Amino acid sequence: MMTTSGKELKVKERRRVKVSASILPTLALPPILVTREQAATCLGMSPESFDRHVRPTLAQVPVSPGLVLFRPETLRNWVEMREDCPPRD
Repeated sequence: MMTTSGKELKVKERRRVKVSASILPTLALPPILVTREQAATCLGMSPESFDRHVRPTLAQVPVSPGLVLFRPETLRNWVEMREDCPPRD
C-alpha cells in the first residue's frame, strides 16, 4: 500500500480462524453428577448390583423423566459407611 508521501505501509490482514475444540486445552473438572452406569462402575459393580444394594440408600437427583443422576460425594460417603460394616452373607 502506498501513501501520499510515497512510503510503503505494511498492512496486516485480519482473518477469522476456526479453532477446533480438540486443540483447546481441556479442563480436568470432576463430574458434578454421574449416571447409574457410571456410579456402578465407580463402585466396581454391575448396574444391577448397584440397583439392588446401593441405589435404595442414596439420594438421587431427578433430571428428567426417566433420568436420575447421583452425586459422586454421595457414593464416597456410602463407601466410607460400608468400610466399618461387617460383610453380609
